[in-house]
Amino acid sequence: MKNYSYVNTKMGTENCPRYSNGNCYPVTALPHGMASFTFQTDTSINELKNTNWFYSPYHKSFEGIRLTHLPSPWLGDYGKLVISGQRGVFSHGKGIYFAYYDTEKSVIEPAYMNARVNRDRYNIELTPTLYGGIIRIKFDQGEGPFRLTLLGEPLTLEYEEIRL
Repeated sequence: MKNYSYVNTKMGTENCPRYSNGNCYPVTALPHGMASFTFQTDTSINELKNTNWFYSPYHKSFEGIRLTHLPSPWLGDYGKLVISGQRGVFSHGKGIYFAYYDTEKSVIEPAYMNARVNRDRYNIELTPTLYGGIIRIKFDQGEGPFRLTLLGEPLTLEYEEIRL
Protein backbone atom coordinates (compact mmCIF):
# COMPACT_ATOMS: atom_id res chain seq x y z
CA MET A 1 0.00 0.00 0.00
CA LYS A 2 1.41 3.36 -1.01
CA ASN A 3 1.33 6.35 1.31
CA TYR A 4 -0.13 9.38 -0.44
CA SER A 5 -0.34 11.59 2.65
CA TYR A 6 1.95 14.18 1.04
CA VAL A 7 -0.13 14.45 -2.15
CA ASN A 8 -2.86 17.10 -2.07
CA THR A 9 -5.05 16.33 -5.08
CA LYS A 10 -7.33 19.28 -4.20
CA MET A 11 -4.61 21.89 -4.81
CA GLY A 12 -5.88 24.53 -7.26
CA THR A 13 -9.46 23.25 -7.32
CA GLU A 14 -11.28 26.38 -6.11
CA ASN A 15 -12.70 26.84 -9.58
CA CYS A 16 -14.37 29.96 -10.88
CA PRO A 17 -14.76 30.52 -14.64
CA ARG A 18 -15.50 34.22 -14.27
CA TYR A 19 -11.98 34.94 -12.98
CA SER A 20 -10.32 31.81 -14.38
CA ASN A 21 -9.46 30.65 -10.86
CA GLY A 22 -8.17 27.18 -10.16
CA ASN A 23 -9.09 25.42 -13.38
CA CYS A 24 -7.97 22.15 -11.77
CA TYR A 25 -9.82 19.19 -10.40
CA PRO A 26 -8.61 16.29 -8.23
CA VAL A 27 -7.77 13.24 -10.30
CA THR A 28 -7.55 9.57 -9.46
CA ALA A 29 -5.64 7.83 -12.26
CA LEU A 30 -2.67 5.63 -13.00
CA PRO A 31 0.44 7.20 -14.54
CA HIS A 32 0.04 6.97 -18.32
CA GLY A 33 -3.41 5.44 -17.77
CA MET A 34 -6.22 5.85 -20.28
CA ALA A 35 -8.85 6.90 -17.72
CA SER A 36 -9.04 9.71 -15.15
CA PHE A 37 -11.71 9.94 -12.47
CA THR A 38 -12.90 12.72 -10.20
CA PHE A 39 -15.97 13.74 -8.19
CA GLN A 40 -18.65 15.73 -9.94
CA THR A 41 -19.99 17.98 -7.20
CA ASP A 42 -22.04 20.61 -8.98
CA THR A 43 -22.55 21.27 -12.67
CA SER A 44 -24.43 24.49 -11.89
CA ILE A 45 -21.60 26.31 -10.06
CA ASN A 46 -20.74 28.73 -12.81
CA GLU A 47 -22.44 31.64 -14.49
CA LEU A 48 -21.58 30.44 -17.98
CA LYS A 49 -23.68 27.28 -17.53
CA ASN A 50 -20.71 25.39 -18.88
CA THR A 51 -20.39 21.98 -17.23
CA ASN A 52 -16.61 21.95 -17.69
CA TRP A 53 -16.39 23.45 -14.19
CA PHE A 54 -17.96 20.53 -12.38
CA TYR A 55 -15.92 20.29 -9.16
CA SER A 56 -15.61 22.48 -6.11
CA PRO A 57 -13.88 21.42 -2.88
CA TYR A 58 -16.48 23.35 -0.85
CA HIS A 59 -19.75 22.13 -2.34
CA LYS A 60 -21.32 19.35 -0.31
CA SER A 61 -23.40 18.07 -3.22
CA PHE A 62 -22.37 14.86 -4.93
CA GLU A 63 -23.58 14.12 -8.45
CA GLY A 64 -21.32 11.10 -8.95
CA ILE A 65 -17.90 9.88 -9.96
CA ARG A 66 -16.96 11.27 -13.33
CA LEU A 67 -14.81 9.55 -15.92
CA THR A 68 -13.16 12.53 -17.57
CA HIS A 69 -10.68 13.48 -20.27
CA LEU A 70 -10.66 17.19 -19.43
CA PRO A 71 -7.23 18.75 -20.06
CA SER A 72 -8.57 22.22 -19.15
CA PRO A 73 -12.07 23.56 -18.53
CA TRP A 74 -11.49 26.04 -21.36
CA LEU A 75 -10.93 23.20 -23.85
CA GLY A 76 -13.87 21.03 -22.84
CA ASP A 77 -14.38 17.44 -21.85
CA TYR A 78 -14.91 14.47 -24.10
CA GLY A 79 -15.74 10.84 -23.42
CA LYS A 80 -17.23 11.72 -20.05
CA LEU A 81 -19.35 9.39 -17.99
CA VAL A 82 -20.95 10.10 -14.61
CA ILE A 83 -21.65 7.18 -12.28
CA SER A 84 -23.91 7.64 -9.27
CA GLY A 85 -26.66 5.86 -7.39
CA GLN A 86 -30.09 6.66 -6.06
CA ARG A 87 -32.87 5.08 -4.01
CA GLY A 88 -36.57 5.80 -4.20
CA VAL A 89 -38.18 7.95 -6.89
CA PHE A 90 -35.73 8.57 -9.71
CA SER A 91 -35.03 12.20 -10.65
CA HIS A 92 -34.57 12.74 -14.38
CA GLY A 93 -32.66 15.49 -16.07
CA LYS A 94 -29.15 16.83 -16.30
CA GLY A 95 -27.92 18.32 -13.04
CA ILE A 96 -31.15 17.58 -11.18
CA TYR A 97 -29.89 14.66 -9.14
CA PHE A 98 -27.48 15.30 -6.35
CA ALA A 99 -27.05 14.15 -2.77
CA TYR A 100 -25.16 15.32 0.28
CA TYR A 101 -21.69 13.94 0.98
CA ASP A 102 -19.19 14.84 3.66
CA THR A 103 -16.25 16.57 1.98
CA GLU A 104 -14.07 16.10 5.06
CA LYS A 105 -14.56 12.32 5.14
CA SER A 106 -14.31 11.77 1.40
CA VAL A 107 -11.04 10.53 -0.03
CA ILE A 108 -9.54 11.61 -3.35
CA GLU A 109 -6.03 10.21 -3.69
CA PRO A 110 -3.97 9.52 -6.81
CA ALA A 111 -4.88 5.80 -6.72
CA TYR A 112 -8.15 5.65 -4.73
CA MET A 113 -11.36 7.60 -4.14
CA ASN A 114 -14.23 7.07 -1.72
CA ALA A 115 -17.42 8.98 -0.88
CA ARG A 116 -20.27 8.30 1.51
CA VAL A 117 -23.57 9.44 -0.01
CA ASN A 118 -25.74 10.07 3.02
CA ARG A 119 -29.21 10.57 1.54
CA ASP A 120 -29.20 7.32 -0.41
CA ARG A 121 -27.11 5.47 2.17
CA TYR A 122 -24.25 4.03 0.16
CA ASN A 123 -20.47 4.20 -0.17
CA ILE A 124 -18.90 4.44 -3.60
CA GLU A 125 -15.22 3.61 -4.09
CA LEU A 126 -12.99 3.58 -7.14
CA THR A 127 -9.50 2.35 -7.89
CA PRO A 128 -8.12 3.15 -11.36
CA THR A 129 -6.76 0.55 -13.74
CA LEU A 130 -4.74 1.07 -16.91
CA TYR A 131 -7.81 1.25 -19.18
CA GLY A 132 -10.61 1.96 -16.71
CA GLY A 133 -11.43 1.54 -13.05
CA ILE A 134 -12.82 -0.84 -10.48
CA ILE A 135 -15.89 0.51 -8.71
CA ARG A 136 -17.36 -0.88 -5.51
CA ILE A 137 -20.69 0.34 -4.23
CA LYS A 138 -21.74 -0.76 -0.76
CA PHE A 139 -25.26 0.24 0.13
CA ASP A 140 -27.02 -0.02 3.44
CA GLN A 141 -29.92 -2.38 3.84
CA GLY A 142 -33.19 -0.68 3.10
CA GLU A 143 -36.41 -0.73 1.20
CA GLY A 144 -36.72 -0.17 -2.51
CA PRO A 145 -34.34 -0.74 -5.38
CA PHE A 146 -31.00 0.93 -5.80
CA ARG A 147 -30.55 2.65 -9.15
CA LEU A 148 -27.12 2.93 -10.67
CA THR A 149 -27.15 5.98 -12.89
CA LEU A 150 -24.96 6.41 -15.97
CA LEU A 151 -25.26 9.87 -17.57
CA GLY A 152 -28.77 10.37 -16.26
CA GLU A 153 -30.14 7.01 -17.44
CA PRO A 154 -31.14 4.64 -14.62
CA LEU A 155 -30.18 0.98 -14.38
CA THR A 156 -32.32 -0.60 -11.68
CA LEU A 157 -30.42 -3.14 -9.57
CA GLU A 158 -32.19 -5.18 -6.94
CA TYR A 159 -29.36 -7.39 -5.71
CA GLU A 160 -27.53 -7.57 -2.41
CA GLU A 161 -24.22 -7.96 -4.21
CA ILE A 162 -23.54 -7.13 -7.82
CA ARG A 163 -20.47 -8.23 -9.71
CA LEU A 164 -20.01 -6.98 -13.25
